Amino acid sequence: MKDKRILTLFLIVLTNQIGAGALLPVLSLYVEGQMGATAVQAMLVVAAFYAAQFISAPWLGRLSDRWGRRPVLVMSQIGTVLAYLGIYFAVPMGTAVDQWRLPLGLSGSLMIMFIARILDGVTGGNISVAQAYASDVSHTETRTQALGFIGGATGLGYVFGPVFGGLLSLVSVLAPFIGAAIITGSTLLLTVLLLDEPAERLTTSPEKSAETLFGNRIRPLIMSITFLSILAFSALQNIFPLYGAHVLFAAAESSSVLMLTVGLMLTFIGLVIAISQIWLIKPLASRFGERILVVMGNLMLALGTTAVLLAPSPLFVLLGFIPFGFGYAISLTSLQSLMTFTGNHQVQGQLMGWLQSALSLAYIGGPVWVGIAFAEINPQAPFFMAAGLFLLAMLLSVWLPTERQALLPLPTQDQIVELMDKSFWGWPPENPAPLLLHAMGHDPIEAESGGGDNAASPVQERG
Repeated sequence: MKDKRILTLFLIVLTNQIGAGALLPVLSLYVEGQMGATAVQAMLVVAAFYAAQFISAPWLGRLSDRWGRRPVLVMSQIGTVLAYLGIYFAVPMGTAVDQWRLPLGLSGSLMIMFIARILDGVTGGNISVAQAYASDVSHTETRTQALGFIGGATGLGYVFGPVFGGLLSLVSVLAPFIGAAIITGSTLLLTVLLLDEPAERLTTSPEKSAETLFGNRIRPLIMSITFLSILAFSALQNIFPLYGAHVLFAAAESSSVLMLTVGLMLTFIGLVIAISQIWLIKPLASRFGERILVVMGNLMLALGTTAVLLAPSPLFVLLGFIPFGFGYAISLTSLQSLMTFTGNHQVQGQLMGWLQSALSLAYIGGPVWVGIAFAEINPQAPFFMAAGLFLLAMLLSVWLPTERQALLPLPTQDQIVELMDKSFWGWPPENPAPLLLHAMGHDPIEAESGGGDNAASPVQERG
């Protein structure tokens, strides 16, 4: 990209996501080990972030439309830095709160942790605002590439973030949190020094109407499959550090070495996902189509989950992560692509908004149910239950259409009248499908040939 603002955004998102990814291998272990939290409470700390982000994301989008992208980017990053510092000082601050003897039902340090995570979620809309900024400063021809840069930075952040957190844990158990605060502070400086406000702002945050969702019977099916799949994936992703501590590395004497090992293993999943999305999804989608990839992806997720559960050693767990990461990459990317084919360009924002809502709800629900299953049944139960959710998603995927044109909504009465009117005046086309597609806002050539690069372009979003 020639625009330096896009490159600056890339660095901002990359470093910010590295800071967020650094918490993955250490947060739940720190809450359980240093604050005496149960597995359920540790997972609720994780879910608090996603719940706050789900509620605040539309508000931040509208705020950036009104006040500007740059002020909201600055505000969100300040909130993230304060949240990381709150986690760092949660124990001493919690000790002071305990002296007040408030009837909270939980320790003061755990209460501070919840507040910090909620603050991080409320102000955690910097990725969506960065995407809006990239749309503002790019032309129509370069917008897809600009958004791809932002998505790539998000993916790379979650590849290198866990190992960054694991390495810092060798210094001290609190080092990953202060490291995340420092690296996010550096992105704040980049924003203040290198980014100016776009001259024009495109409207973001389109309204999500129920009519748009249910105007096509395939859309609720795509959302249901997405929800089930991510409900299981987010559960296993967040419970894995605790599973490693209680099962895989139960004999480990050093919590720092445990965090580093878990961080490296989570980084391996990120690498598998990145490789699959960059090099494998396009040829696979061209050859098999999205429906087959969704079915295959959920099957791979179920097989990978079972392999991790039955693995006799950590090395075999890594082998199980290969189909697990590959299945996630091809299924989610294909579901996102299928959703875009169910409507014309005028409703793309609404369609992706609905799909993002399904993802957000799954990221909230996943940590909740997995914490209960881990604590109340046994550490292996989440893997059995997640495999069942993946198989259910796979069965639902069978009902997806095989042809992309079948995804399109039925023509409206006005569109049919337009076709009949043109036929009446001496132009009866032999094949009315291209005219109907054009009247409905679709490119007939693109719809018939498979949509060009849309099938292979993953849509990235923060969890």
